[in-house]
Amino acid sequence: MPPVLTDTSDARIVQDADGRIVDIATSAPGNTVYGWPVDDLIGASAPQMVHPDDRLLARTVRDDVRATGRNQRVHIRLRSLGGRWLWAECTFRPWPSDDGAPGHHTAVDLRDVSTQYLSDEILGPLLDLRRIMDAADDLDEAWERGLESLARMAGFGWAAAWERHDGTPLRRRTVVLTTSTAAPVHATPAEVDRAWADGVPYWPAELDGPIRDGLTSMLLPMTALGEVIAIVEVGGPDHTVLPTSIDMAAEIVARLGDAIRRRQADDELTLATQRFELAYNEAAIGMALVAPDGAFIDANPSLCRLLGRERAELAEIGFQAITHADDLEADLHYVQEMLAGERTTYHMEKRYLRPDGSVVWGLLSVSLVRDVHGEPLHFISQIQDIDARKRAELELGRSEAQFRAAFDRSPIGMAIIEFDGADDGRIVEINGQLGYLAHQLGVDGSEHWSHSFWQHGGLGLRTHLAGSLADGPVTWESHLTGPKGDRWARVVAAPADRSSGSDRRMLILQVEDITEQHLAQEELAHNALHDSLTGLPNRVLLTSRIEHAQERSGRNGRHVGVLYVDLDNFKDVNDTLGHGAGDSLLREVATRFSSVVRPTDTAARLGGDEFVVLCEDLSTDRIEAQSELLEIADRLHETLRDPIGDDEAPQFVSASIGSHLVTGTGTPIRETLGNADVAMYRAKALGRSRTAVFDEALRTEALERIRIAAELRHAIDRDELSVVYQPIVDMRTGEVSAAEALLRWEHPELGQVPPNRFIDIAEESNLIVQLGRFVADDVCATLARFPHLRYITMNVSARQLATSDFVEATLDALQRHGVDPGRLAVELTENVLIDAVGSSLRQLDELRGHGVGVGVDDFGTGFASLTYLKRLPVTFVKVDRSFVSGVPTNDDDRSIVEAVVGLAHALKLQPIAEGVETDDQAAFLQSLDCPLAQGYLFGRPAPAEALAEVSRP
Repeated sequence: MPPVLTDTSDARIVQDADGRIVDIATSAPGNTVYGWPVDDLIGASAPQMVHPDDRLLARTVRDDVRATGRNQRVHIRLRSLGGRWLWAECTFRPWPSDDGAPGHHTAVDLRDVSTQYLSDEILGPLLDLRRIMDAADDLDEAWERGLESLARMAGFGWAAAWERHDGTPLRRRTVVLTTSTAAPVHATPAEVDRAWADGVPYWPAELDGPIRDGLTSMLLPMTALGEVIAIVEVGGPDHTVLPTSIDMAAEIVARLGDAIRRRQADDELTLATQRFELAYNEAAIGMALVAPDGAFIDANPSLCRLLGRERAELAEIGFQAITHADDLEADLHYVQEMLAGERTTYHMEKRYLRPDGSVVWGLLSVSLVRDVHGEPLHFISQIQDIDARKRAELELGRSEAQFRAAFDRSPIGMAIIEFDGADDGRIVEINGQLGYLAHQLGVDGSEHWSHSFWQHGGLGLRTHLAGSLADGPVTWESHLTGPKGDRWARVVAAPADRSSGSDRRMLILQVEDITEQHLAQEELAHNALHDSLTGLPNRVLLTSRIEHAQERSGRNGRHVGVLYVDLDNFKDVNDTLGHGAGDSLLREVATRFSSVVRPTDTAARLGGDEFVVLCEDLSTDRIEAQSELLEIADRLHETLRDPIGDDEAPQFVSASIGSHLVTGTGTPIRETLGNADVAMYRAKALGRSRTAVFDEALRTEALERIRIAAELRHAIDRDELSVVYQPIVDMRTGEVSAAEALLRWEHPELGQVPPNRFIDIAEESNLIVQLGRFVADDVCATLARFPHLRYITMNVSARQLATSDFVEATLDALQRHGVDPGRLAVELTENVLIDAVGSSLRQLDELRGHGVGVGVDDFGTGFASLTYLKRLPVTFVKVDRSFVSGVPTNDDDRSIVEAVVGLAHALKLQPIAEGVETDDQAAFLQSLDCPLAQGYLFGRPAPAEALAEVSRP
């Protein structure tokens, strides 16, 4: 009977007892099954669509279903018409034949589940893509290499990027794979504009006519911080376009910019440091950092000029040594009061001693910076040169004429106030500098001083002069407000001589504009606890608030929540729009976050594109508290949905958020932040723009990786690592002529640790360089012991190749063991060789110059082409075991092996077949004149001593 398609299946295939397809039901457009036309599949062998590694499983399940009559469901890989392997859920069920007889035919319901395997499938290529972007010399090269990798990984014939900068017309970059048989058929600018405006991927059927002459192009927006910065177009023959192709392409596009994230963070830190140093070094006011014991930590150029001393000289002495003896006691008294917590700042006029014995007057303002525990860190001192003013004051005392001159020309604002018997002050006169201060505030000089600042307390006169001035001058600081803004002034009021018997008294007022000094001091104090770019609390202040929040939680039982926020693909903004645009975006994000958190919450920036929101006083019930915390996270996501910037160049940003709840003080602050950070990385792994909640499973996974990394650091010293060798046999003589070196780890507690469990961790932690040198030394020692071996190959990673002394270390190992460099060869995967640009490529060329061989491992499974094989210093290629396993019975595998071996001969490269396990495979390889092979047929990996005993059976 004809097959009927179920609602959940992509297709139902009926095959006979020999595995031939006899009938098909499908709902796919064009009557296809994963791109294959149904008419082409009828009569074909079903196993031809199955991955070689899954064919035995498929055949076993099919036979069992026929024998038992029970349905069975398995996941196997099927090949699409475009050549990509798709994961499919296959439900095998018995099916009657045309004559109704049971037990002969089998029906297979197919459902594409590739998206479940998508992350694992592209993880390796994505790491390679990150290295490609890191190695690019400029943006144009990064785009070209990134688009080429995108097309190859997702299985398309071409890829393009549509860009628009600051309102300019659309610009398109296109990369066409040399293996593609179709010329690009690009979308129209109108279609690109539509994709740009909507900001979501468009499938071919949703565009106005993207399918032309059997070719399809599809548009995938590339976003950075929620804004579309480019439209990536991928395309090829229509029958190769599958949902998984789009899923993979969308995932790759989303990660194109990740490689330079750390570089961006470093650039931002450098920029912030430069800004601080510029403000510090260029300040017109003398500034210094002074230790609690009085020693100078640093001094800016203005202070060095004022004191006539160099920075190095000041660093060797304390402020006591350069303070006039008459001023030292008062200065030390203020210092002790600040250290005791009795005051937060102090001001005083004091005399400093220059190296030539001269004295200079300075107006000293000091504040104290404490750490999160309240312990003194250092003093921030500002010293303004007031030498001229002090000398002017002395001159004022000598004569009225001198007083008048000093009054008029004083750099400090001055006023003379006359009091009558009712104590109603009247400003008699102000000098030009006080008039200038009034102008800065936008007020009318004497009239304003008289009516506003006196009557309404603008200068604080009534407050500070309520008592008698008999004890001498009174000094205070005032905050002045006018139409043009705010200013800060230091006011000194001193009585003038009164005529004998008169009820009138005169007051001399000095008003010094200390706005710049005040702002500088506020900025220094603020910057110590706040992020200089966004103004949000920094890590120091955040840590202090988390500590206090947990202490309160311990008292009231309420939960404390931490949201660790990382902006998705932020580095794309810096790459495409520049750091200025990135800074503007970060400031806007900080503003939006601050606007949606609760008044009791703290939004902080840790650096780069990382933010943390501390949420206090959540519910005492953990489930309710978690719900409240996730609601706040949703508000953070929601506030990023609107574009940032103007309408002509809007930017969009999304965020990955990690959530963690704590109560009381039992969890260290570092662990609290670390757990939220781990959850944030889980959110990124799940697809970004979402929130993940920390649980113990995440902790276990992170701790396991940390443990492996820690144990691996000591593996060499503890003699836990060893090198085994798999023989490479001369197919003409059967003799062992070479070998491949493989690293093994025998842990005393974990047992035999598989390479796939520790090699990736070694790559991430840079331990791979140390492991590589260990292997190189063992290989050279083995070559010295077995002179009959022509050579030994060892695997090399991209990180090893990127180290500057890779060639030097390799040649040193050869020299120490007295081995000819021609007997050593290094193996690299196709993708590592493709990425070998710049210094890495030069190191490969240098190795070849010394005679060391260079080979391509697992040839045929990556992205290498004839162009790369001709350009790179390759001497041999290894035919991947996945192809060798199918010969000589599988037509496709046989053709691939014939092609690879023939290509190697044509390019004068030596082919080596991997994974040879049967005599039939060996015979087939001999018929192709493949000179060398390795596999279990000739010997398994074993210690070096076994190389002398291995021979072909």
